[in-house]
Amino acid sequence: MKNNIFDRISENYNVKIKVAKFKRDIPSVFSENRNVFYINKKHSLESQTYSIFHTLAHNHLGTVCSESTFEEEKAAENLTYELLIPIEEIKDYIDYSLFKLKEIFPYCSFETIAKRLLPLKRNILTIWHNYTLVFRENSSSGSFNAKLDPFEIECMNYSYKTQDSIGRANENRKLRCFSYFIKEESRKKVILFTERINI
Repeated sequence: MKNNIFDRISENYNVKIKVAKFKRDIPSVFSENRNVFYINKKHSLESQTYSIFHTLAHNHLGTVCSESTFEEEKAAENLTYELLIPIEEIKDYIDYSLFKLKEIFPYCSFETIAKRLLPLKRNILTIWHNYTLVFRENSSSGSFNAKLDPFEIECMNYSYKTQDSIGRANENRKLRCFSYFIKEESRKKVILFTERINI
C-alpha cells in the first residue's frame, strides 16, 4: 500500500519520494526545487502521507507551513483532507465504522478519517490522547454545547477502561455516542462521535 499511495502522489503531482534518515522528529521535507519529498523512515505511513499532502496543499494555496496564519493553516488542512480523501469517495461510506473505513483508506490515520467525516454528519467530534482532550469540533449542521456532557465523559472513560469501542444512547440526555478506542504506538486514543436523538 505504501508504494501504491506514493506512486500515485509521484504520478499526479510530478514529484519524487525518497526515504531518508532525519535528525529531527519530522515526517517529511520538501527539497529546495520542490520536486523531491524526503520522508522520515521512522514515521508511520499515515504520518508520512498526511505530511506530503499537507505540504502540497500549502504549495497549491501559495502559503508556507512554518509561516502561515491560523486562517491559512486551516485552509491548508481542509485541502489536505480533500486531497487525501475526496468527499465523493467517502460520502457513500458515511455509516461505516471507523475500523471499516480504515480498511478502505489504510494510508490515513483514524483521526484524519474522523475529521473528514465531520462535515457529512450532524454531530460533534471529540478526540483524546492518553486521557488528554486534543480536539473538539462541531459539524456545520449540528448544535452542541462546547462543554463536554457527562454522558460523553462516561463513554470515553468506558473505552479507556475496557480498551474497547462502543455505541450507546442516553434517552434522558437525548444523546447517542460512538466511542472508538485506538492504540497507536505510545498513544492510547479515544475518538468520540456524539449526536442528538429525538425521543
